[in-house]
Amino acid sequence: MRCGRCVEACPMGLIPSQLSIFSSCQAWDKCMEYGVMNCVECGSCVYTCPAKRNIVQYIRNAKGQCKAIQRAAQAKAEAQKAKN
Repeated sequence: MRCGRCVEACPMGLIPSQLSIFSSCQAWDKCMEYGVMNCVECGSCVYTCPAKRNIVQYIRNAKGQCKAIQRAAQAKAEAQKAKN
């Protein structure tokens, strides 16, 4: 149901419905592009969702995956730097 109530309710100006879709599809690059790390996990999106989708859970998962990807990239860069 893409009604957009969550978008109106989001205090950070994000698009929670789209972030949850990207998360469920494991499109982590899109999550980063749409600012998933800016979400404060307030729950306004879930509260206003008429379908009662667990949007915050999807966003938490996406944030965790994106952090892991960032850490891996940082570790790789540090390893490369140490080699040189």
